[in-house]
Amino acid sequence: MISKATDFVHILVSRLVKPGDFVVDATCGNGHDTSFLSDVVGPTGRVLAMDVQEIAIERTKALIGEVGSRVIVEKSSHDRLIELLEANRLPPPKVVLFNLGFLPGSDKRVRTSPKTTLPAVSQAISCIHKDGAVFVVVYTGHEGGSEEADALEKHLSSLDPKQYVLSKHQAINQEGLPPYVLVIQRRF
Repeated sequence: MISKATDFVHILVSRLVKPGDFVVDATCGNGHDTSFLSDVVGPTGRVLAMDVQEIAIERTKALIGEVGSRVIVEKSSHDRLIELLEANRLPPPKVVLFNLGFLPGSDKRVRTSPKTTLPAVSQAISCIHKDGAVFVVVYTGHEGGSEEADALEKHLSSLDPKQYVLSKHQAINQEGLPPYVLVIQRRF
């Protein structure tokens, strides 16, 4: 059963990523996606996990524990993705995953914004493996969330449809403002 947007993303990522692949968690938060990605790539794969908050880095490291040897955890903004890939001599990622908004259980004033999210997603699209995809879980129920979502969708709508497929997946019978998922894939 798919009860959350992140469950849906995990199903799609599981079908795309194989053991030995390299993937990125661009907003590692509490580390749940990083842990999931680490399991999917297996002992021969690699994960780059990044977040701007020290508490997110600490929580992620605590959660991943022993599998940490295949995970590079960086305290950094997601709009430095290309820089971190180059600095760590990493290949094009098969998947880049974003969870927008704020870190649950922390200061809600520290959150993603169009200022960093638009360049971060653009960088992810530009560097993704030819058979890869970018997944963005978009939350609109917090201050600034709707503005970020609107800016991101406007930005992504300019992608050349001959080169990229952009899809939006959203629950339509939920109360309030449930999160939704954007998926960007190359056509070639």
